[in-house]
Amino acid sequence: MNAKTLYKEIIKSKFIFEHCWDILRYYPKWLNDIQAKKQTKKCLTSTSSPSIASSSPTNTSINLDEHGNIDTNFVDLERPLGKKSETRKIRERNNDPLVKFLEDMRADKKEEKIRKADIAEKKYLLEKEMVEIEKRKIDLEQLREEEKIIQIDTN
Repeated sequence: MNAKTLYKEIIKSKFIFEHCWDILRYYPKWLNDIQAKKQTKKCLTSTSSPSIASSSPTNTSINLDEHGNIDTNFVDLERPLGKKSETRKIRERNNDPLVKFLEDMRADKKEEKIRKADIAEKKYLLEKEMVEIEKRKIDLEQLREEEKIIQIDTN
């Protein structure tokens, strides 16, 4: 039975990923999967045939080409990285001298920023103190003038 009709019977709707299958069916993963299914079908049909006696040893099929060589179309499919291996790779990248140099530069810049902020804060406090001193000077001057005025004899 065709896979599409089987899907339609079971799910009761059309297969909506046809466009994906058209692209993916030629990828090595699916080609190997299809090839493996065909081989298991052949093995099952050959072992279930009545012409083979039940006392015969089990057949293991090996694909041979015309010259008797073993089929070497094995494709090593790469799996996506797991979390542990991904973090290991990141750690390995961080061991690079350039990365360390950049991290040192970043730390230096951060320290410089903190130092500049401290200097700016000290400057602000000094300016605030200078303003207070100026106010006191003005107040003192005003008091002196008032005392002079009071001390002047108005007779």
